[in-house]
Amino acid sequence: MRYGLVISVEHFTHPSLRSLPGAAADGERVAQYLRDPERGACNDVWILRDPTKMEIELALSKTLEAASRSDGIAIVYIASHGVTRDRNGLWLCPTDTDPDRVAATALSVQHIAAHVAEQTPRASIFIFDVCNAGGLASAAAAMALDQLWAESVGTNVAMPDGHFLLGACSTTEYAGEHNTGGVFTSLLLDQLEALAHENPHLVVLLVEMVAGRVVAAARDIFNDQRPTWSGVAISGQVVLSRNPTSYRTHRDRSRVRT
Repeated sequence: MRYGLVISVEHFTHPSLRSLPGAAADGERVAQYLRDPERGACNDVWILRDPTKMEIELALSKTLEAASRSDGIAIVYIASHGVTRDRNGLWLCPTDTDPDRVAATALSVQHIAAHVAEQTPRASIFIFDVCNAGGLASAAAAMALDQLWAESVGTNVAMPDGHFLLGACSTTEYAGEHNTGGVFTSLLLDQLEALAHENPHLVVLLVEMVAGRVVAAARDIFNDQRPTWSGVAISGQVVLSRNPTSYRTHRDRSRVRT
């Protein structure tokens, strides 16, 4: 089973945080992709628009729990403001973030790693269209430490396949956007379609393949934004998307009478 959680934060209560109309548009585009049976093929997709920190935490926990109970995968997309300023890595901004109290009001990717360790889904993919997204590496480090700690005390943090994180830019860069959406999210969706058409023999598109393609394509397109990715993997078979080209071919063949 595949479960999607799409979080888009357009409006913020603190006056110093500007609104992000592109985030709202991106949330709708990604949710549509995840719901498409020929592409994201998620069994359920939940959308949060302008959520508070508590609303994000509860939705994240429930999505990971659903994936864990079905031995499935969780795909989580977040478009908002982001900040990386110390060794704690990337912080994601809910609608009620106070920039003067980030530790109290924003969501750390290290805390997201704690949710993964608590719910233990088979696999997860996190996609962050936020500024300073390179700080996501702290979440991967936390996941690796969770695994080492569990092994040392004789318990298990289930990681049969792995957990991956893909971000819009490096630690010191801004994530560009237009009113129609973020440039990273547009690149990601475009490259998913390009990979599908170029590889009709592939039934699915694996997350590592997609991440590598996005990073490579960004080098040719962007001058000031370098997407980044990281992960803790046991298997290289974590599926981000079906291949719509292959899916339609197999579907059409199944309708042919013999």
